[in-house]
Amino acid sequence: MIYYHKYVVNPLVDVLRIIYTPFQADSFLIHASRDFPVEVVLTLEKLYGVKTIEDIVDRIELTDELFRNAVAEVDIMLLQSKEGEKFNGYQPISITGLL
Repeated sequence: MIYYHKYVVNPLVDVLRIIYTPFQADSFLIHASRDFPVEVVLTLEKLYGVKTIEDIVDRIELTDELFRNAVAEVDIMLLQSKEGEKFNGYQPISITGLL
């Protein structure tokens, strides 16, 4: 169960933090019920509330799907942010270009 939490559900929480509270991205589950929409909180409660191995197996697939969707949403947010910076006359510098 420790590995399920650490490597399956916790990364989802990290990405959800980036979406809903980007300035508190390191808060993990602290104030999650306040910071996340109700449907997200209910989903997280279901994902963390495993009791059997079968629960873990079932929820791994759901968590993977939710994680992929959340990462795609973060990608869209990042692209929109970069587009906004271009329109404001600011051109971000690539870190890889500095190396």
